[in-house]
Amino acid sequence: MIEVIPTTVFADGPNGGNPCPVILGADNYSDEEMRALAEELSAEVGFILATNRPACDYQFRFFVPNKEMTMCGHATIACATVLYDRSQRPIKSLTIETLAGDIPIEFLPMEEGIQVSVAQKAGHFDSINVSKETIAQALNISCQQIVSETVYNASTSKPKTLIALDSRETLDNLRPQLSKLWDICDMVDSSGFYPYVQVADDVFFARQFPNNSGYDEDAATGVAASALGAFVAHNLNNEIPLLTVYQGQAMERPSKIQVKDAGKMNAIVGHANILVTD
Repeated sequence: MIEVIPTTVFADGPNGGNPCPVILGADNYSDEEMRALAEELSAEVGFILATNRPACDYQFRFFVPNKEMTMCGHATIACATVLYDRSQRPIKSLTIETLAGDIPIEFLPMEEGIQVSVAQKAGHFDSINVSKETIAQALNISCQQIVSETVYNASTSKPKTLIALDSRETLDNLRPQLSKLWDICDMVDSSGFYPYVQVADDVFFARQFPNNSGYDEDAATGVAASALGAFVAHNLNNEIPLLTVYQGQAMERPSKIQVKDAGKMNAIVGHANILVTD
């Protein structure tokens, strides 16, 4: 009997956050069984396995309906929260084996429950050889609504295509042509489009359209927020102690992602709720 532990991550109010089912003790599952379960659940699923790496405590694997992902911020927080909840002793930190490398995790006490801090790598940024006209066509908007002079892929674990837009209205009303968007992602080796609007020095609103994952949009994307934080800090040539990204509003699943110490290195910070089932 498979125990599916439902969670939601980065929730910013009722019905918010990104759903993430978690599977404990997944060592005997084949790759295809993990992918098929993600397809059945129509979600990105976090699988917790034993690790053979002496420096690590567990291995996490992440599957969406169409494929395995190298890294997933919200699923990492979900899996870590389940381990913390099931532990017989207090846990302050873990090191997790993932396809993106070994990831340090810290547990940060709150008044109620804990937050999880997931360390990321130094930011890497590449301009992409795709015209604004092509990007605008994929997003179903005009070139004038894109304020980025040059569009970049940014990554602290896996690349996201960052596109600065002119207003919240433009962002919220996006209805992209997904097949064109996916073609661009494949062309530039991106795991998703991350259009965003900056509303303050350290506050952003964003949406994420993943590359052919089996669903159209994410309510909260930690690795994309981390990449955005690193990119903004790089452009300012300055550290940002705490950057906040709001996501999911257009899906009616409001989410809040925080990026700590955005700059050369940063960490995704968020909370997961373990949902009660009958």
